[in-house]
Amino acid sequence: MYKLNTQIIIGLSSGKHHDGRGLYISIKAKGLGKWSHRYRLHKVSREMGLDRFPDVSLREAREKADDARSMVALSKDPLVEKKKAKILQEQKQNSN
Repeated sequence: MYKLNTQIIIGLSSGKHHDGRGLYISIKAKGLGKWSHRYRLHKVSREMGLDRFPDVSLREAREKADDARSMVALSKDPLVEKKKAKILQEQKQNSN
């Protein structure tokens, strides 16, 4: 099911590479990239950034993608939920 491992990622050339189940890594330079998750909700395709590699490991990126898939299964848009969480965090910080 999954195509990538950490050794493979470190050796990948520039470009976008698919791991499986909607998880991608876009490589900018050897050993540096960013994770994203593509999903479809209400007949609209979306892509959500999951953070940078190597700051976020392959395992962590897969977990984040799994969380996003769970939201989509409940008809919730992960990007909207991420924005809501950020706004709530900012409001919480401003109230202190």
